[in-house]
Amino acid sequence: MQVIKMDSAALLNCKYEYQNFSECSNSPLLLLNEKNVILFKGSYSVSSVLWNSIHFLFGEIKKHFFIIKTLALDKTNLMQNEDPLTCIQNSRIDISRVFQCILKNLQCMNSCSSSDLKPHYKIIATLVKEIKHLLIFVGRINDIPNIVTTADSVYSSDYHYCYVHLFLELWYNSIKILVAVNNICVREGNLESFCNDLDQLDTYLQVITLFIIDYICITVRKYRNSDSLNNTPFVCKCFEDFWGMLMKVFNSKLVDEKYSFWTVYHNSVQSVQNHVKSGKSNMDLPIDSFSLINESIECSQLSESCLWLTSHIAHLYILNNCNKEQTVYGYPVVKFLIHSLLISSSERTERNLRFSLFYTWEILSFWEPSSEVLLTLTDFYIKKIDETFSLNENGLENLPYLFSDCISWFNYIDNLSNTCITVRNETSFYIYLRILYKQLTMDCSEGNLWRSLKGRVYSKFMPKKLIELPEVGLQNSFSLILTIAASGQVEAVDKISSLISIFKTCNIKKQLISWKALFVLILIYQKKSLNLNKIITKAVEFFNSKCFEYYATKDNLNKLNLMNLLFVYINGMKEVFKQCDFLKLSEYELVASGFSLMLSSSGVSELNSILYILLEIFQKVQDMTSDMDNADNSIILDEYLKFLKHSFKYIYPFLEKISNSDTPPIVISDLAAIFTILSYKFSSSLAEQVTHNFLNIFLWFGCKRSLNSSVMCHYLWLVLKDESLQTNLKKAIPNFTSLVFRSWLKVVIDPPILPPACEEVHELSFKVLLLRDFMETFPQVQDLEFRSDPIDIAIKVFEIMGQKFEEISDLKLKHQLKLKASNYFQNFASCASVQIKKLSNSSLSLVYKVISHLVDNCSLLLHMHYSSDSVLQHLFDQVILVHKIFSVDKSAQSVTSHAINEFLPRFLKGIFKLDYRKDKFAERVLKQLIINHIFLHPSANSSIKRLLIATVCSKEDSLKWDEFEFLLDIIKDYILGNPENPINGFELLFEIFKAAPLLKKAFITNSLLKSALEIYMKQNNALSQYLWNLMGKIFTYFKTFMDLKCSKNILIPILQWFIQEKIKWSSMRGFGVLDCISNYLPEIVLDVVPILTKTVEEMEHNRGMGEDVALRNLLKNTILKLQGKLSACKK
Repeated sequence: MQVIKMDSAALLNCKYEYQNFSECSNSPLLLLNEKNVILFKGSYSVSSVLWNSIHFLFGEIKKHFFIIKTLALDKTNLMQNEDPLTCIQNSRIDISRVFQCILKNLQCMNSCSSSDLKPHYKIIATLVKEIKHLLIFVGRINDIPNIVTTADSVYSSDYHYCYVHLFLELWYNSIKILVAVNNICVREGNLESFCNDLDQLDTYLQVITLFIIDYICITVRKYRNSDSLNNTPFVCKCFEDFWGMLMKVFNSKLVDEKYSFWTVYHNSVQSVQNHVKSGKSNMDLPIDSFSLINESIECSQLSESCLWLTSHIAHLYILNNCNKEQTVYGYPVVKFLIHSLLISSSERTERNLRFSLFYTWEILSFWEPSSEVLLTLTDFYIKKIDETFSLNENGLENLPYLFSDCISWFNYIDNLSNTCITVRNETSFYIYLRILYKQLTMDCSEGNLWRSLKGRVYSKFMPKKLIELPEVGLQNSFSLILTIAASGQVEAVDKISSLISIFKTCNIKKQLISWKALFVLILIYQKKSLNLNKIITKAVEFFNSKCFEYYATKDNLNKLNLMNLLFVYINGMKEVFKQCDFLKLSEYELVASGFSLMLSSSGVSELNSILYILLEIFQKVQDMTSDMDNADNSIILDEYLKFLKHSFKYIYPFLEKISNSDTPPIVISDLAAIFTILSYKFSSSLAEQVTHNFLNIFLWFGCKRSLNSSVMCHYLWLVLKDESLQTNLKKAIPNFTSLVFRSWLKVVIDPPILPPACEEVHELSFKVLLLRDFMETFPQVQDLEFRSDPIDIAIKVFEIMGQKFEEISDLKLKHQLKLKASNYFQNFASCASVQIKKLSNSSLSLVYKVISHLVDNCSLLLHMHYSSDSVLQHLFDQVILVHKIFSVDKSAQSVTSHAINEFLPRFLKGIFKLDYRKDKFAERVLKQLIINHIFLHPSANSSIKRLLIATVCSKEDSLKWDEFEFLLDIIKDYILGNPENPINGFELLFEIFKAAPLLKKAFITNSLLKSALEIYMKQNNALSQYLWNLMGKIFTYFKTFMDLKCSKNILIPILQWFIQEKIKWSSMRGFGVLDCISNYLPEIVLDVVPILTKTVEEMEHNRGMGEDVALRNLLKNTILKLQGKLSACKK
C-alpha cells in the first residue's frame, strides 16, 4: 500500500478529482503524520481503526452513501452549503481510505503467528459482519436503477455516475477485505454467511459469486436492448476494470484450483441456468443475507448473453508467472454454454447460433487450442450437415446456397483466416468452420487437436452416407474437409480424392460439387506452395474421361451436362493459373489430352467460351514469363517448357484446324500470337521437344492466303508489337517484308469488322509500311497520315509506287522495281477474287475501288511483257474481266459488271498507259472491257459513256483523242462484227454524236451513220426498224440543230459512199434510205442525184443486160418524191 505524508495545511487544502473507480480504489493513503489519518474530517489512528472505530466508520460510510444515493436518484441535496460534486468526491476518497486503513491493519495481523491471532478473531468476525450489513444496506449491483444506461463520463459531473461507481468501490473493497480476512483465519470460527445457497464457500467467494450473478443478469438485460456487435456488456469502462481487478484477486489463490476464477464463473453461470430452468420465485427473500438470484431472467438468449459477456472478459484474465504473462483459460464454462445452447429448442435458432458462435470464436482466439468445445460443435454440425443454415431475418425462405464456381468456394475457405467477421452475412456453419480452422491452425505444429477429431470426422463421411446426402449436405461436407486441409492437414488430399471418385456415377449436380471441391483443394495447396502433382493427376484423370464421354455421346442433354462439368475443370484451371506467380508446382499438368477431344467436338458458343478461358490462362503464363528474371530460372524453366509442350500437343493443332473454317473465332489469333511469342522466347530449349516453332506459326497465321482477314490482322497487330520478335522474324524469313505487305493488302480489301479492328488496321499499316526494306524503296510513305481510312492509305501507297517507277529512267532499276512489286503483289489477285466471288455489294465496291487505283497508278509497274507472272494480267483475268471470273453464271457477271461500272475509267486510263496499239494484252483487255460493259452488261449510268462524252467535249480528266478513237474503233468493229446485238453501241454513239462539238461531229457521224447504213443494208428483221428510226433521229438532229452547209459537208461524203458502195446490195432498201433522207434534208439528196444516176448506169453496165426497168423506176420515183419535197419546201 502506498502511503503519502502531508502536513495538516496541505491536507486540508487537498482536492480529489478521481475520475473513475480504479483510480479511487487504488488511491494512496494520505497521512497527517506517521500514525494518524483524516477520515470524514476527523483524525484517526491508523493502527487502531479496526479496533476502536470500525462501527462508527461503517456508519459514516452508510450515511455518505445514502446522501449520494438520494442526490443521484431523488435529486435531493442533503448536503449543507457545500458543492455536491466536491462532497461526493471527498466522500469517495474517505470511504476508500477507511478500507485502506482496515487492509493495513489486517496485513499487520497476517504477519503474526497463529497463536497471536486468536484474540483478534472476534474483531475479524465483527468486521465481516459490518461488511455484510454494509453490502445489504448498499444493495445488489443489478438493483441500481438505469444501470444499463450508465456510460463513461469524461468528468465526474453526473450524480448517477458517481453513485454507480461508489457502488463498485464498496463491493470491490469489501471483496479485498474478505480476501485479507480469508488469508488470516481460513474459515476458522463462525463467520457470517452472505448467501445461504453459498455458505459452503469462503465469504469472499460468496460475494464474488453474487457480483458475477448480478452482472450476468445485467448482461442479459443489456443484450436484449442493445446492438451486441457494436457494444460491450460493460456498463462503462470501470466495470471492465472491475472484472480485471476481480481476476487479480484470484491470482494469489491459484493454489486451490477448485476455486479458480473460471470455476467460480462457471458455477455462477450454472446457478443462473438452473434458476431459469427451475422457475423459482424470488418472493421470499431473506432479511439478513442475500438471495442467490434476486430477479427473473428471460431464458431465450441466456447462453448467448453469457457467451457475449465471456468473450469480453476472456482476455482479461492474465496470470503473471515469473515475469511472463500467461492467459488463463476457461474452456469448461464455454463448453457448458455451447452445450446448453445446442440442447435448448428455444435458443437454438440460426440467429442465436450465429451470434453465439461468433462470441465463441472471439473467446477461443485468446486461448490455446483445445478439443473441449470443438468436439461438441463438430458433433452437432456433422449431424446437421445437410442443412442450409440460412438466417431468415425478413420472413422469407432462403434458397439452398450452392457455390457457382470453385473460386467463390475457395474464397469462402480462404476467408476463414480473416479476423473480421460479419455475423449478419455469415451462417453459423461458416462461423463454426472459422473456429475449426482457427483451432487447428494454432495446433498445427503439435497435431494433438486434429488427432482427437480425426476419427470422429472421417467416420461420419462414409461413401454410402455421402451419396445419400443432398447437394447442400455434400457441399457442407466438402467445406468441412477443405477447412481441415486449409488448416494444414495434408492427408485431406487422399480423403477428398477418394470421396470424389465415388461420385463418378452420381447425378451431375453432385459431380459438379465434387469437381469444384477438388479445385478448391488445388487452390488451397497452391497457396501453401505445396506440390500439386498428386491432386492434379486425379483431376486430369476425371477430365480426360469426361472429355472422351462428351466426344462419344450423341445425346444433347447428356452433352450439355457433361459440358457443365468440363467447364468446372476449365474455370478451375483458369483460377489455378491466375493464383500463380511462377509455374513451379506442376500446374502445367492441367493442360491434358482431353482438350483435343473437347475442342474438336464443342458447339460454337461453348467453343468461344472455352477459347477465351484458355486465352486468360495463356496471357497469365505470358505475364509470368516476363518476370522470369526475378525468379530462380533453373527451377521454373522446365515447368514452362512442359506447359508449352503440352499446349502444342493438345491445343495448338486445333487452332490451325479451325483457322481454315469460314468464320473462325477471333480469339484464336490471340492464342496463336501468344504461342508465337512464347515459342520464340523459349526457342532454344523447345527446338527438340515440339514440332512447331515461332516461324511456322507466323507463316500460318500471319501470311496464309486463305486465312480469315480478321484473324490475320489481329494476329499481326499483336506479334509485330514485339520488336525483338519482329527482328528475328526478318532474319529468319528472307521475304518477310513482302509477306506482311501481302497480308496488309488482304486486310485492306477484306477489312475486319470487330469494333477495335479499325485501330488495329491503323497500327498494322504503320508497322508494315514503315518496315525498313519498304521504306527505303518508297521513302515517301513516311509522310502518310496513318490515322486516316486504310483504303485511303492504300491508294496513297499506290500513287507513291507508281510515281517512283515513272521517276526512274534507268531500265535496269525499273526492272528491279518491277520484280519487287511483283513480289509485293503476289497472290493479291487471288485474294481479291475470293472477295469478288462473295458478290457482296460492299465487298465488290471496296475491292474495285482499291484495284482501280492500283491499275491507274501502277499499270506500268505491274505489267511484265511475255511473262505469265504479270500481276496486272492476273488482276484482269481473275478480278476485272467478269466473263473469266464467272464463265457460266450470267447473273453473277451482271452483278459484278454493275459494281465495276463506277471504276471503269480508272481501269481504262491505267491500260492506256501501256503501249496499247502494240501490246496484245492491252488491246485484248480494252476490247473485252468495252464489249462487256457496253454490249453484254450495259449499265444505265455508264461510266464509259460519261468518259467518252467528256473526251469528245475536251473536258478535264478524260482520254486522249487517239485513245478515244481506239475505243470508238472497238465499238464500231463490234457493231459490224456482231449485228445481232448492236443497239447499245448505236445508242452510245448517238449520245456521243449529240454531245460532240461541231469540229468533231463529222468523225462521230461517219462512224455512227456508216455503221447503221451498213447493217441496215444487210439485215431484214426487227433490227431494221430500229436502224430506220435511228437514222430518222440522226437526220432530224441535222435538220433541227445544224445549218445546211455544215450538214452537206458531213452527210454528202457519207451518202456518196453509201450510193457507190452499198445501194447495189439491195436497190429497194437503198432507195428507201434516200427517200427517208428526202423527208428531212431534200436539198442534200438533190446534190447527190447526179451520183445516184451515174451509179444506176454503172450497175446496168456491169450487169450487161441493158436498161434495168425496175432500177429506173426506183430512180424515177425517188426524183419525183424529191421534186415534191423541194416544191413543198419552197411554198
